[in-house]
Amino acid sequence: MELASFLSQEQIQELAVVISKAELLTSGEIRLHLEEKCTIDAQARAVEVFETLGMEQTNLNNGVLIYISYGDQKFALCGDKGIHENLSKRFWSSLGNGLRRAFKNQDYFKGISNTIMECGRQLRVHFPYQHDDINELENHVTFEEDLT
Repeated sequence: MELASFLSQEQIQELAVVISKAELLTSGEIRLHLEEKCTIDAQARAVEVFETLGMEQTNLNNGVLIYISYGDQKFALCGDKGIHENLSKRFWSSLGNGLRRAFKNQDYFKGISNTIMECGRQLRVHFPYQHDDINELENHVTFEEDLT
């Protein structure tokens, strides 16, 4: 599947806006990374991308990566140690189930948008937005070429 069949350029730009909105709920950092193919286990690749993007360098260790390999319809969710210390497996399964349904229904934009916002809502419980919060990671969608 080509990127244009998965998400339009306008939808990709809108997802960056959705990330910004979700981060207004929390001091957590949310990122979306899209790649065409994943040649290894999606979770292992998500961890690689998480580290390459420097997401473990946030103050509260509260970064979450939504990794999607659109060409082969794989995804994985990855969080820093602060996320794992504060959120249960239910958090991960809730986010994963929403994405799984979206992929099944081929409603990618809505599914990803909903997942990002749900991530922000759930992070808010343990990592509420602070009035002096600094956006530690850019909110744009990243791609494989951003990793070099």
